[in-house]
Amino acid sequence: TTIREVPTTTAGTTTTESVATTTQGAVTTSPSQTTEHTTSLANETTTRAETTIREVPTTTAGTTTTESVATTTQGAVTTSPSQTTEHTTTLANETTTRAETTTIREVPTTTAGTTTESVATTTQGAVTTSPSQTTEHTTTLANETTTRAETTTIREVPTTTAGTTTTESVATTTQGAVTTSPSQTTEHTT
Repeated sequence: TTIREVPTTTAGTTTTESVATTTQGAVTTSPSQTTEHTTSLANETTTRAETTIREVPTTTAGTTTTESVATTTQGAVTTSPSQTTEHTTTLANETTTRAETTTIREVPTTTAGTTTESVATTTQGAVTTSPSQTTEHTTTLANETTTRAETTTIREVPTTTAGTTTTESVATTTQGAVTTSPSQTTEHTT
């Protein structure tokens, strides 16, 4: 005979909880909870472990929340808000405080003094050529400012003369928000 019973937790049990489960933006966090129970059944006493509870955290006063909300698109880069939230979560007989941090790419704000080069774009066949460019951005996020270099080197339409060797692969793949085009190795006499 197997009977389902609500455990009776006695004093001195140990509960370890690693955060609750919430969804904010596109980020879903899972809860995990391990509780050790001392359960009394008919003529025996057993100790067992119970794991996994999904719970929405209750944020109490005094927690620190920094959240930006706008989502914008620049080129092929989509940006979402970055946010840091400290939760105070109340479960049955315990209270825990945890930090939830999500860092997401943001459209850089280019300040004066950066170098930007951009010229005409042409197409020949299926190959689109753009200029190569190096831009130094000063990006402002919530509580930090970083300066980074962004270098883009783009293929150029070759003018190939007789006798040259061309090897080209064709697949196009996507990783994150970055789309990569076919790799191509060409020996030119230009």
